[in-house]
Amino acid sequence: MQRIDDPSNIPSPQTPLATVSPGYFRRPSVAAGDQGTILTADWANDVQENIVQAILAGGISLSKGDGSLLNQAIAALIDTDVAAHAAIIASESILGHLEVATTGEVQNLLNNARALTPGNLIHSFDYGSNANGEWLALPTNVASSTRLGFQWGEQAISQNYTITLPTTMANANYYAHVSPISSNASNYRFHSHTTTQFEGSHSNHPADTGRFFVFGLLA
Repeated sequence: MQRIDDPSNIPSPQTPLATVSPGYFRRPSVAAGDQGTILTADWANDVQENIVQAILAGGISLSKGDGSLLNQAIAALIDTDVAAHAAIIASESILGHLEVATTGEVQNLLNNARALTPGNLIHSFDYGSNANGEWLALPTNVASSTRLGFQWGEQAISQNYTITLPTTMANANYYAHVSPISSNASNYRFHSHTTTQFEGSHSNHPADTGRFFVFGLLA
């Protein structure tokens, strides 16, 4: 693309004529003696300069015979705009870009400039299971090695029973509850709690499978 370089050109644009009635090109008709719409210098200059200015704005130099300049300029302008916008970090008051949070940031609820996605939401909860049952730790941003969590499962119980926890508690100060599956028993008593198990007893209860639930701080 290059500006018109026929010897009949002029070095600078003339002042455009007054606008009459803008419209569309009309086809010529020999039968009707109609020469069609006359291509004016004003219109040709407008088309030329709209293309030329877009090319120059993209940092591309004009070059006669190269039909790819406008395409190059559009791509360059898009890249520039994308790069400029990518540098704007979104916040509660600014429209911008967010990176996806790392697993560590999700687990510790850190960095308000990162995005929590459905795919990494699961990483904000620690979860595990084994033969003793299952456990779930809630996310926290408290600078501590302990996390609020739950443990549950089913284990064999009798009148005197010991429940081994699926994972270790931070301390023995936690809530625990056991209920039998097949029978109704009362007068449950908890005798001792440790970070890995708790013991208890109840009156007049045959051997059964008990459901347990534990709530407290996980190590």
